[in-house]
Amino acid sequence: MLEGKIWFVGEPVNISTTSEFDWAEIGFKLSEEQIASYNLNDLVIYWYDEETSTLFPQATTVNEESGVISATVTHF
Repeated sequence: MLEGKIWFVGEPVNISTTSEFDWAEIGFKLSEEQIASYNLNDLVIYWYDEETSTLFPQATTVNEESGVISATVTHF
């Protein structure tokens, strides 16, 4: 799944909530250095399924003006 992907930008994060929800938007602000170093359209947010040890790409949106990448998810 990650063939051709050669880096992680940032560190993995664990997100949790005690609230029920239908969807949530998560976003990550990139530093000026990251914006200058990477093709932002190649960045993808992944969800890691601990039960199967599998990474699943999420539909990722890039806002080049604000430097934020985000994804709408249905679970954490």
